[in-house]
Amino acid sequence: MSIYSIADLEKVSGIKAHTLRIWEKRYNLLTPERTQSNIRFYRDEDLKKILNIALLNKLGYKISKIAEMSDEAIFEKVCSLSTQTETLDTKMETLTLSVIDMDETKFNSILDSHSCKYGFEITMKNLILPFLEKLHLLWLTGSINTVQEMYISTLFKQKLYAEIDKIPACLSRDHSKILLFLPLGESQELSLLFIHYLLKLKKYNVINLGAGVSLDDLRDLKKIFCPKNMITIVSEWNDPSISFQNYVDELCNIFQESNVIVSGLQIMYHPIQKISNCHCFDSLEPLMNFISNNDLKKSTIFNR
Repeated sequence: MSIYSIADLEKVSGIKAHTLRIWEKRYNLLTPERTQSNIRFYRDEDLKKILNIALLNKLGYKISKIAEMSDEAIFEKVCSLSTQTETLDTKMETLTLSVIDMDETKFNSILDSHSCKYGFEITMKNLILPFLEKLHLLWLTGSINTVQEMYISTLFKQKLYAEIDKIPACLSRDHSKILLFLPLGESQELSLLFIHYLLKLKKYNVINLGAGVSLDDLRDLKKIFCPKNMITIVSEWNDPSISFQNYVDELCNIFQESNVIVSGLQIMYHPIQKISNCHCFDSLEPLMNFISNNDLKKSTIFNR
């Protein structure tokens, strides 16, 4: 069982700590426990309850009315409203609850209903990616644990693999294959899978090598074929044997005839010196826009 501070409750629910304390005193909504040094803390059930209360409050229910409801009535009301309500905030709150509860049914209900109405691409851009950003911040601050983060990431991967598999394979015999991979130590597999999904949706030939691909692996690949375009995402860099700049230099040297596209936080932290066959993006959104607005089958997609 996890233990939370009032600051954790604020981060997860979006309700200010000051407001939470007022709700505690005025409506007795929460009863925190105390450490031996008299510091208040909360349990999983407290977090779930405040998430449900926050959800109802955002939907227009007055806190005084919510306080009159039993825990069971609050839960039932949230369940009945969560799939009916159209706001993204509500859906993100419900997804957060599915993480805390590790509830796959609740997770699938929200994603499937949104995908059915708006399509998976819009669901990914407008709901899943913003939610993953929130989830990552909660994990960084310790408000959710690694197991919960891994669990929900696995569910998202399953969804992406299923959606990718639904798209018919490109039957074109052109050689404009697009190579996707993650370097050693990189963990942004969800982002890479979404790029895979977007490219396949646009009928490109995609070869996705996944994570843990070394420079030697890429040299071996070059002996088999040379992709017209290659895309990698680098948000973490922990290789002491080579700097990030030198790594990108080597990529561009191995694939001199290719368009090398690099995205990720490392571009923001360590801006790359201009290389003729390389284009960089510091986050996923501009990379997605680039893919949407350019024909990657052209021999040159940016000025060299």
